[in-house]
Amino acid sequence: NHRAACYNPPRGSDGGKNNLQSCSRPRRRPVTMGDLADFLTEHDQNFRKARLPALYSDFRPQRTLNPDGFQANMSAWRQALARAAWEGRIPSQLSAPNLLVVDVDDNLLRALESKQFGRPLALGTVIREAVADKELYPVKDFLGAKDSIYAKTWSQVPWSVVSWAAGQLGFGGGSTSGEDKLPKGQFVVLKNVETTAKKLAEKVSPADTRFDRTYTKTHFQKTFADALVEQRRLSEKDVDILLVFLSRDKGLVVYDGKVVKIRGLGADEDEASITEEDAAVSSLKELIEDLQKQTALLSTRIDELTVTAKEAVAKKNKVAAMAALKSKKVAENSLQTRFATLGQLEDVAAR
Repeated sequence: NHRAACYNPPRGSDGGKNNLQSCSRPRRRPVTMGDLADFLTEHDQNFRKARLPALYSDFRPQRTLNPDGFQANMSAWRQALARAAWEGRIPSQLSAPNLLVVDVDDNLLRALESKQFGRPLALGTVIREAVADKELYPVKDFLGAKDSIYAKTWSQVPWSVVSWAAGQLGFGGGSTSGEDKLPKGQFVVLKNVETTAKKLAEKVSPADTRFDRTYTKTHFQKTFADALVEQRRLSEKDVDILLVFLSRDKGLVVYDGKVVKIRGLGADEDEASITEEDAAVSSLKELIEDLQKQTALLSTRIDELTVTAKEAVAKKNKVAAMAALKSKKVAENSLQTRFATLGQLEDVAAR
């Protein structure tokens, strides 16, 4: 059963009752016109046909005329966009699309275009409101922020000031007339980041040794990119976002852009920063794992060549048999060298 990992609904949702009903594997190709619209109509109860006219309409006036209906439409779109990113269905040229980011652009509008109702007319308001509610963050702002996204600094600013400033920046949500312009860009989906961080926390143990808890960034990506979301792989940008979140907002790891150290149980001062020793340990650990993979591949190759040589002998094909035995000897010498190097490195790591 190769179904994708099921999605937890965002905070404030209906608990999943109206969330997507299936967990299908994403297609690794750019989404064509209406692709995402068809997917939502087929799988998301919020996008059942009876609700499509409301969801695709310019429902901005409903903010005052029908607040409950307005919030229902907003919630449906937010959940849909978060899930679309999580399942790798946001339009992308990447073989491994971003799972923690929504690309808001004309391609997204094209993918959401309904044959009957056209493009969603209030999607711009959906994005702006989600940013205002801190469910979406512009990628650049998220990665560049020094303080935790959970810090309370913004809550101390009067809402009237925030609302005015947001309006000046094109993020005001109050207008109900004129075209609802789409704020284009890449936006971090906080719910998806939080879900991924939780999955990582379940996979690692702070009780592990320092060696076990230390990685180069490249090694961290190799180890966890395809281990946290079933049947899907985190992109390089996803990993960047996750590491910043884990270090700045959750305090689960220490990260300096090159080395990742999962925090241990103790309160050792060394745990608060990346040291030269950490950098050396992370490089050593990555090298050991690479050598382990190489020795495994060489061992498999030797076994295959042994079989090939035996089959050639059985067929009395002396030339093929000798060629296979010669290749086997080369592989065995290479394996012996790598085993010797691996043993030395593991001795160093054990100290």
